[in-house]
Amino acid sequence: MPSAWAGQELHTQGELVFEGNPQLYTATGKVALGPPRSVANIDLQLRGTPELIELQQFDIVQEKGRLDASGKVELQPRLAWNIQ
Repeated sequence: MPSAWAGQELHTQGELVFEGNPQLYTATGKVALGPPRSVANIDLQLRGTPELIELQQFDIVQEKGRLDASGKVELQPRLAWNIQ
């Protein structure tokens, strides 16, 4: 990803798979993203509608640590989230 798009050069690789339509969709993926010497591995799985995104899996692993999260992001009637 060029630095003009993200404020810094980002290296990316991997695969994201989107299925469905705007009313009901799923996304799964295994990607690597980050600056050249600090790339993070990201695994994700989510299901969404126009009102709600269910974050079933969101794992980020870097050399110095790990973050894993799941939860819900409400998009309508107003933006809210509950992430663990």
